[in-house]
Amino acid sequence: MVSAFYGRTHPSLPEVIFRDLVKKTLTEDLGSGGDITSERLIDKELEISAEIVAREPGMLAGDSVAALTFKTVDPILSPDCSVAIT
Repeated sequence: MVSAFYGRTHPSLPEVIFRDLVKKTLTEDLGSGGDITSERLIDKELEISAEIVAREPGMLAGDSVAALTFKTVDPILSPDCSVAIT
């Protein structure tokens, strides 16, 4: 979520707008200790992938904010928000 402008790298607009909101919301949801259930039940070395598939045609919104949220939780994550038109 970075754009290049005149040879420099800058955060995208959604990242600039929502960065603080995402951090505040995650702090409220997870507190300072993180998600206790996930910490105890999920192996930290486990790699997971997931897909969200719509059952009917529609509009995709919020994908850049969702990607920012994932990257804020774990910078190693590599969310890929793509749309398949069938």
